[in-house]
Amino acid sequence: MRCNVCGSEIKQGEEFCGNCGTRVNEMNSSFGSANNFNSNTYNGMDNFNQGMGAVSRKNQNSGSRKIISAIIIIICAVLVYGGRYYYKNIMTKTIDGTGYTIELPATMKDNISADVTLTDSFMNNDVLVNVEVLSYADLGGTDDIKGMSVMDMYTILKLYGSKDISFDSCDGHYIYYSQSAYGKKWYGLCAMKENDDGYYFFEFGCENNNSEKYRPKFKKWAETVDFT
Repeated sequence: MRCNVCGSEIKQGEEFCGNCGTRVNEMNSSFGSANNFNSNTYNGMDNFNQGMGAVSRKNQNSGSRKIISAIIIIICAVLVYGGRYYYKNIMTKTIDGTGYTIELPATMKDNISADVTLTDSFMNNDVLVNVEVLSYADLGGTDDIKGMSVMDMYTILKLYGSKDISFDSCDGHYIYYSQSAYGKKWYGLCAMKENDDGYYFFEFGCENNNSEKYRPKFKKWAETVDFT
């Protein structure tokens, strides 16, 4: 055997290490203690590794929760913005006007500051919708004023219309006009509808720089007019 202290070889039957003098029976005791130490060390390291694994899993779970929370916040923000955008730009409501109904944006409200000569007026932050009515009686009450086309009315407006409004063009369905007011340039689209009493003019307006955005919407809203 060899001495577990200095490593020198010990002959069988000797009680002491010839090199360092360590007793053989103490070597056995030390060897056992070393084994116990190694076993305890292993167990301790095992427990340590298990503990570190738990910490790692805890950190992973914490990170996962943070990611999930961030995703939820983003989804909520998108839903809120999307809801506001839908309400402002897409969602419509049926408005009961004077002798008609029309589908307009849900944000539309009565324009309480409108000219008293208007039949109805509605507005939101971007758009103004005025409604004017010319009855057959207002136009003279004769049969020849019935059944006028949009182009006919456009010609009359070009000749006798307001000087503050420029009647720019007509495509046979709508009259397009523009005007300057309150220091801004405005774009307008007029839809003319005829019923048993006369002519209804639905005038849709917005700031000129929003004309491309609202022109198709004005036409879509005009198509929803229904006389009750």
